[in-house]
Amino acid sequence: MNTEYQIQWAPVPGRALAISAAALAVPVLAVYLMPGVNDYELLVWLLALIPAFLLAYYRGWRGVAAAMAAGMAVISLGQVLLVYLGRSVNDWALVAGVLTVFIGVGLGVGWVSELLHRERAKAQWLAYTDALTGLPNRRQGLFFLDKQFAAARRGQGLAVAYVDMDDLKGINDTSGHRAGDRALRALGEALAIETRDSELSARLSGDEFLCILHTQDPRDVHIFLHRVRERIMQAGEGRPLTFSAGIAVYGAGVASPGHLIELADLAMYEAKHSGGEALAPQPSRQRGHDSA
Repeated sequence: MNTEYQIQWAPVPGRALAISAAALAVPVLAVYLMPGVNDYELLVWLLALIPAFLLAYYRGWRGVAAAMAAGMAVISLGQVLLVYLGRSVNDWALVAGVLTVFIGVGLGVGWVSELLHRERAKAQWLAYTDALTGLPNRRQGLFFLDKQFAAARRGQGLAVAYVDMDDLKGINDTSGHRAGDRALRALGEALAIETRDSELSARLSGDEFLCILHTQDPRDVHIFLHRVRERIMQAGEGRPLTFSAGIAVYGAGVASPGHLIELADLAMYEAKHSGGEALAPQPSRQRGHDSA
């Protein structure tokens, strides 16, 4: 089970870059336009901290590193400009203080930003991931299906497989609930391996899983399920692990994501009696259903 919390960094908006550039430009312009205003130099140079705060939010340590590099360059440029203007740098203690504050605050902002982003990523993982199998949970599965259903209405292929592990209760009764958990993890791992990045397999509840695939051909779903079945055949402890699956393909008459799941669920119950997999028939256009 994958418990790594991957941080999804947001793109840096143009306005944040513009504000950062302005904050770095002000100190250099102040040196040129307001020579001799030493009482305000420290406050002016502290504007160089603004990019560190902004970019830390969007890029964490990398953003802070870029902001600090740019800030150090601007501070150095400011000192070069002073020399070019024929002004001497009388207060080196002030310069050292600015650099110390800049580096210290930058490092602190970077540390806090990474910590907050990791905690947010962890919370998102817990909210959308099944803790036992590491697969997306019901919430994420249904959310993903809603988006794919909208895409299917625009012509993208869509099929779902409703997968139910066979005799999980028997495994729990004879070998204990830990064995049942291991069986569910084995099925979850097989589904995760065989599901492409653009598709999704989720654990709905208990021993039920939903696979959302980009295809209009039921044969593709059968091939997918066959590969999953091969992976879990040897994972059982003293007994082979098997599952029953119902397949439904988006088409005319499928009114909603919930309707598509219902069709696959009904086909799964048929598969329970006949063994293996069953394909749901296409519904009539007149039939109406609400979303799940």
